[in-house]
Amino acid sequence: MIQSMTGFGSAHGRVMPFGKMTVELRSANHKFLETVFHLPVGFLSLEDKIKKCIESKIKRGRITCAVNIVGGEGSGVAINKALLKN
Repeated sequence: MIQSMTGFGSAHGRVMPFGKMTVELRSANHKFLETVFHLPVGFLSLEDKIKKCIESKIKRGRITCAVNIVGGEGSGVAINKALLKN
């Protein structure tokens, strides 16, 4: 029998070309289902997909999902220093 609705879990792995990705989920007792996301810029479009996945498994509680990405390959962006100087 479940004694508590609080919990914490994390996982990490290398996802190319983004780099090392860490995902943390925290849950706390709450009367309704409330999901809060902390996603990197450029990944906000995934919020709906993640939310539906969480809602399919959890009926109530306050869920915090944090995604961090570190050390990916360059995005191919280069600064034109001559143009910037002008």
